[in-house]
Amino acid sequence: METGFALDPSKLGKADPIQPDETEEMTSLKARARKELSVTPKIEQKYGGENRFYERFLLARDNDVEKALKLMKKCLSIRESLKVDAELSKQEQEAEEEVFSRIKPYWPLEFWGFGKDGSTILFGKLKNIKPKKFVDTFEVNEIKRFYVHFVHEGNELQKHSNSPSMRQTEEGKWKRQIEVFDLNGISTKQLHMKGLKILKEVLGLGQHLFPENVERTYMLNAPWFFSGAWNIVKHALDKETQKKVVISRYDCRKQLSELLGSEALFDEMMQSMDNH
Repeated sequence: METGFALDPSKLGKADPIQPDETEEMTSLKARARKELSVTPKIEQKYGGENRFYERFLLARDNDVEKALKLMKKCLSIRESLKVDAELSKQEQEAEEEVFSRIKPYWPLEFWGFGKDGSTILFGKLKNIKPKKFVDTFEVNEIKRFYVHFVHEGNELQKHSNSPSMRQTEEGKWKRQIEVFDLNGISTKQLHMKGLKILKEVLGLGQHLFPENVERTYMLNAPWFFSGAWNIVKHALDKETQKKVVISRYDCRKQLSELLGSEALFDEMMQSMDNH
């Protein structure tokens, strides 16, 4: 199992993830989505495959087909407004790649690898982010498009983590993403109000675009003043997602070492991005 800092999804080859069993609700949602929303196989694959695509929206809405369809409609509308699936000319692609290359040094997160059970690990040291400079340098839509691109990279990793070679059994729920954010070293200067508002907006975007993407979020080494920032951004998350967030004053070494497979891997992860 490959583990390490800045795992590149493009280097893992094509994935063929195991699909969840199709349920009655899934069959109904699939038929309606394809008919009423013109959902295509291309979109389904971007979210993990045919059945996983529909499972995401159903889980996010307690298996209520009508509510899941409404969420999916919102998701597709946002994708269209951001031109996520638009065919770009060569010139447009090059321009976007140039913007993404400029955003990346400001971005404090990287896909670190896979946990012991195959879950993908997203890690970041938030002391590295400079919110004021970030939001003053880039347009909001540029940040949003980069975020969508970044999460789709994570979806590609999830496909690999749910492929037969990384699954101990064909049964069981889809292995999702574990997020680990180290807050050690952040300062009150980083609690930039405009930056926090944009972060809240981006998190809200994620709620609609990528339902049921995350298994658990750990916020480590949280200073006393972090609660103020959290009270601003948490409202972008629904209550069920908020329940998945663990905020600790400590580094959760024991818990995360078990999740990763060893204390050595925990130390490797925590030391990564030191020179970011």
